This record gives sequence, structure tokens and C-alpha cells, in this order.
Amino acid sequence: MSKEITVFVESEILPGRADALREVVGRVIEHCGATEPGLLAYEWYVDEAASEARVVERYADSDALLFHFQNYARFGEALAACRKMKKLTLLGEPSEALRTALEAMSPPVFRPSVRLER
Repeated sequence: MSKEITVFVESEILPGRADALREVVGRVIEHCGATEPGLLAYEWYVDEAASEARVVERYADSDALLFHFQNYARFGEALAACRKMKKLTLLGEPSEALRTALEAMSPPVFRPSVRLER
């Protein structure tokens, strides 16, 4: 089985902060894309009302996601000024270190069941 970890994040965009969120996210993606070799995909989606955001992140393994947490921390304050995170979900088989790092959030974890890769 793959060691990849996929993360889904659901957030509420704070009123009037959608444009600011897009600007911050642009900087986050540029920085993380240039500095995280274990980052496989990082996609932000905003609903038509600009009130909700969804993020899909894929990492080569748990260590790559742990590195991401430290690497993107510099943007935490700017992101918090634009959105309120509602839920984080993990897909894959997270390491004990990753589980420990996320313990306070208690994210649901979905283990692989059936997978088609091309």
C-alpha cells in the first residue's frame, strides 16, 4: 500500500475576507511548492458565495505532512484572519508521530480500502 497521506480541510471564510484569503493562499502555495518536495498536490477551492473553502492536500508520506505543518506556520496568523477551520480529515495510514501531532484536533482517519492508480 502507498504511504501517501491526503488531507481534506473544510473552512468558513470570514465575511469580506475572500480576496484576502486568495492572496494569502497564493503565497502559501508558492512557498510550499518551492520548499516541500514531499508535497504532491495542494488545491484550494472556494464556493460561489465565497463563504466556504475546501482544501485537498496530498503528501508522499506522514513525514512530508509533518514538515508542512512547520513550513507553513509563518502563514498561520494571516490564514486565521481570513478563515475559520471547521474540520480536518486524513486519508491514508498516518504514522504515530503524525497522529500525536494531530491528537488535539482528533481528525477522523480513513484507511485505504480499494484503490486504482494509473
